[in-house]
Amino acid sequence: MPEVAKTGDIAIDCQRFATSSIGAVWPPILATHNRLRGFYPAIVDTPYRMRRFVREFTDYQQRAKTSGVDRLSIKYVGIAESVPRARDNGIHIEGMIPLATTDSRYLIYARWNSPARTPGTEDLDRHRMLLERTRAQPRRETSTDCAVRALGLDLRLLSRTTPPHWREREIPRFSEVYRAFDLGESATRELILDVNNTIAYLVAPDGGVVCTAVGEHARIPIAGHGIVALCEITEGTTRADHRGRGLYRGLSALLVDLLRQEPLDAIYGECNLSAPGVVHAARQNNRRFVYDDRNRYGTAQPDFGILCRNAEIGETPGEYQDFALTYIDLS
Repeated sequence: MPEVAKTGDIAIDCQRFATSSIGAVWPPILATHNRLRGFYPAIVDTPYRMRRFVREFTDYQQRAKTSGVDRLSIKYVGIAESVPRARDNGIHIEGMIPLATTDSRYLIYARWNSPARTPGTEDLDRHRMLLERTRAQPRRETSTDCAVRALGLDLRLLSRTTPPHWREREIPRFSEVYRAFDLGESATRELILDVNNTIAYLVAPDGGVVCTAVGEHARIPIAGHGIVALCEITEGTTRADHRGRGLYRGLSALLVDLLRQEPLDAIYGECNLSAPGVVHAARQNNRRFVYDDRNRYGTAQPDFGILCRNAEIGETPGEYQDFALTYIDLS
């Protein structure tokens, strides 16, 4: 039997969590890229609840340190006033995303990184220049139609209404394109078969997937709040021989249009800052960058809105990338 963790009134399969980006599990468990990750199962909206959260976060931080884990990442639902209280208690807040269906509540990222897994000033300056440069670029019409027709590509979608046998049949197509995320055969299979994942993808005449974008859904019970319905745009990539044609930009825009039709508290994503094209695509698709919200929240924190050394994408072991936190304005 796979390990199971309890979160409120639902049980979460920890084996499946290995391929999850949202990470809706409590207590935190060891995830990919040497991270301890979890989603706090109670609202943080009073001093008492903040003290309790601080105690639990500090406990898991100590566990991470003593077990050789060099990043702890915990998401929680809370109010804006919880952020300075968390900082006063030594908890680093990476960013916050407003929830669309509630007043003054946010999805908040809290983390601890070891000193060796913390970016330097030069890295943050480079990220700032990229974010400001892409913000200044004029937006263009987003469509993949011309490129798709010219390249003979087939647009396909896996949704909650897709029959399981169809998902099963499509698995072999994704093996090459998902190597970029270091997903093996088992993890790729889990991702494709999971009905919580809406997957838009383009298939080449050779039968392989050349571009994909995934919307991972989760409905998470939060004590004192109720259900929070989230969708993270994740596992987006384009095969090397099809890059530079705007395929991901158009495909992810199509995915967002579909997701907007659902009753969600937040649609968000994490953009690899080592891939300027991904950042540009997010800007062109009218995603908001949490980095740009610093003035709104009155913070001068230089890495606010950046998930520092979050994951290892690429072929160099131990080389972790920084990610920009983005979201769709659903207000």
